[in-house]
Amino acid sequence: FSPLGRRGNEVTLDLMMLLPGEHKTFQTELTPMQRKVVQHVAADLDFEALSHEVEGDGEGQIAITVARLQDFRAEVRATLEGLAPGERHVFDAQLTTLQRKVVHTLAAELALE
Repeated sequence: FSPLGRRGNEVTLDLMMLLPGEHKTFQTELTPMQRKVVQHVAADLDFEALSHEVEGDGEGQIAITVARLQDFRAEVRATLEGLAPGERHVFDAQLTTLQRKVVHTLAAELALE
């Protein structure tokens, strides 16, 4: 059981059902504390998470999307680590926001420009 309580257990079960490459969006009805629980569970599972504003009734509507991207992260890491000095790689323009986050995070971690 999760130290985050019942909601943490529910989120853990929801996210563990994701297949590699899949994502789940938790809509705007979550409280800020519930979003923190989702982010914490995602981090514990080594998933990517991103809070984002959504169009809707009123301003400040925040949703959180979580994706299971370990395989994608490993592929990107291998690609970036395999680059020779001065060599470039262009990633697919169709990457999701979370996939782009992975690419940028790894590039920064590897001190690439």
